[in-house]
Amino acid sequence: MNPTIWESNPKLKKLLLVLIVVFLLCGILLAFFSVWQKQYRQEIYYETEGGLPVHKSQKILEVPSSTTSEVKGWKTYKNDEYGFEVSYPASFVPEANVDSEVVLSLYRSYGEGNGVEYVAFHKIPDQGSFKKNLDYAKINLNSNFKNFQGSNWKGLYQVDENPKQGGGGGDSMYIVAPGKIYLAEQYNGQGNLTHELFLQIITTFKFTK
Repeated sequence: MNPTIWESNPKLKKLLLVLIVVFLLCGILLAFFSVWQKQYRQEIYYETEGGLPVHKSQKILEVPSSTTSEVKGWKTYKNDEYGFEVSYPASFVPEANVDSEVVLSLYRSYGEGNGVEYVAFHKIPDQGSFKKNLDYAKINLNSNFKNFQGSNWKGLYQVDENPKQGGGGGDSMYIVAPGKIYLAEQYNGQGNLTHELFLQIITTFKFTK
């Protein structure tokens, strides 16, 4: 009987065994790494419905607990053209396509002088990627902005500490998602459109497509 190639070449047989052992070890290490990476991501990042990870070192702004009960009596505006919806108190009136940038204004009148206070949603041109959209928002805000997590978007929130001054003034929120970036601005009027109410309205914002 003729010897096989493995029997006639012990070095080749030893090399094959080494390769098999190395292959098995690599498989085991890869499996452990996958498990570790998944656990690390859960520990380090906030996972969101929209799939947008937020590092836990970035403090997430909490929405006032009264939001849920107050939203029950609110109305919902839906925009199929731009693919979003947002809820608002019944005392506000929605006005779409105010100008070339403001795709929605939620406003209400007050006082005898027919003054108004509103939340305006500006559509900003997509900067090319989610990261570039975030960078654009950061450049246009002061360094003391706060992180905010929406239902399927990430927000950068700028607080106006003196909303009654400067002709009304108000807070700003950049709403960022892959391929989308909006700026929501608060015009506070006489001070009835508070920080809390502004946040409660913005919290209901959701991209629908």
